[in-house]
Amino acid sequence: NPVEGETLSILVDAESLPENAMREVVIRQLTGLTVYTQTQRCAGGCDTQIDVRNHLSPGVYMLQVRIGETVFVEKLLVR
Repeated sequence: NPVEGETLSILVDAESLPENAMREVVIRQLTGLTVYTQTQRCAGGCDTQIDVRNHLSPGVYMLQVRIGETVFVEKLLVR
């Protein structure tokens, strides 16, 4: 899962989404400080491209994706 390029891509498949679901992406430092957030309505799936150079320095982060009441959390390593 290391992010080594300039772009982080987060794709949510349409089959897993309720109709017109709100999707929130939050990236936090391990200290809890939020360094990136984005909310959007997803009809037919969501694809988010995050420019790593402008938002994240090398390090370890927590990536949280919330779709309705469902929350996914992953560790994110930026090199």
